[in-house]
Parts: sequence; C-alpha cells; structure tokens
Amino acid sequence: MKILVVECDPALGPAWAAALTAAGHGVTLAGSMEEGGQALLTTLYDLVVVDLDLGEHSGIPLVNLFAIRNPRRPALLMSGSRLFSRGELFRLCANISMVLPRGICPSELVAVAEHQGARAECMAPLARSLPADVQRAI
Repeated sequence: MKILVVECDPALGPAWAAALTAAGHGVTLAGSMEEGGQALLTTLYDLVVVDLDLGEHSGIPLVNLFAIRNPRRPALLMSGSRLFSRGELFRLCANISMVLPRGICPSELVAVAEHQGARAECMAPLARSLPADVQRAI
C-alpha cells in the first residue's frame, strides 16, 4: 500500500513511518500541512494518516483534499484531543474511517492501517459494479 503520513511531531511521524515501512508499505512522510498537500497533489495514495493538529494548521483540509483525489480510500485521523468525543469529525469528511489517539503504539497503527486498506480493497469491486451515475454519487 502507498501511505502518506502527515505529522509535525519529529518523534511520532518517523516512528509511524518506520513501522509502516517495516510492514512492507511504501510510505511518504510529510512534516507539515504544506508538504502533505504537495504530496497529495503529485501522488495517489491508498491511505493517509494525518494528525488533526499540525502546529498552526488543522489536518482536516488535507483529508478533504485526499477525499477529492481518492474518494473511496480511507483516512486515519490522529488526535491528542478529546474535543471531538462525539464523532463530529466523521461528518467533516467521508473518508475518515477512524480517529486514533496520537499516542498509539506504532504496531497497532500498522494493524489498523492494514485492516482499513484491506477493507477498502474489498469494497472497490462492489463500487465498480454499480452504474456510473451511482459511482459518482458515492
């Protein structure tokens, strides 16, 4: 799987990227919203892992950009906040498949990413079998 990790914390981003790479995935690490946006504009990814808090910026615009480029692919949103404890984030973008704590163990992140990626792959043939006008609507 091609995965984009967008995390501005110099300890977390490389740890997540290393764990995903060790599991056999092609990983691009972006340390800012700007780097993440540039990566999304130049490459199609199967999955993104984006921190909700990217310093002075929110990660939501990146997830929305990913949704425009890959409408059926999952996005994992990382958060260190309990501010959105009622699931409000899922209404902001259809691609958000899970919101995970920033302190997640890298091996657990790998397991979640692989599960969400496999789930999206299983749904792809079903989506392709629908009429074109329905495919555009979902």
